[in-house]
Amino acid sequence: MLARIVEVVSGQPFDQLLATRLFGPLGMTDTGFSVPPEKLSRRVDPIPGDRPPLWDIGKPTSMSFGGGGLASTAPDYLRFCEMLLDGGTLDGVRILSPTTVKQMTTNTLPSETRVGEIGQYVGPRVGTGWGLGFAVRTNSEFSLIPGAVGTYNWSGYRGTYFWIDPVERLAVVELIQVPPDAGATTVMPCAI
Repeated sequence: MLARIVEVVSGQPFDQLLATRLFGPLGMTDTGFSVPPEKLSRRVDPIPGDRPPLWDIGKPTSMSFGGGGLASTAPDYLRFCEMLLDGGTLDGVRILSPTTVKQMTTNTLPSETRVGEIGQYVGPRVGTGWGLGFAVRTNSEFSLIPGAVGTYNWSGYRGTYFWIDPVERLAVVELIQVPPDAGATTVMPCAI
């Protein structure tokens, strides 16, 4: 729904808006809602016996939405994380205001709200609240992975995951291609 509102306000289709205002300025040359034919050989295939993908990323979509559907690479995803870690700026280019990043990464839930009592397959849920964009660590003693209070994260359906620890100045990107119930992980830590 928010992607459609952004389209109406900006007068641009959502995929074009992301390309011109986010991916282009950040140098994210391998990120989009579809993968061009000349780059399809770089795609990671699902594990054998896995169910088929939800959509064919080799074909342009008729509708791009804000809740998912992007294809990317570890270096591109890391550039996005670096921009967040640097308060909305990367390589001297301002993408988001510091105030926006602060609102996205600050817990907005009441302190007595408890999220994810039993954890999840990838990343922290226990000891986590929610900002206007990301899950935010509120209690490091109850989290499933190490990190300071204020660490924030986002996860995708098939295991794509990032977390950013602003205290330690650390960003980690995990690109995993497994069914949600498989529980296997491969970590690609990238310190900034």
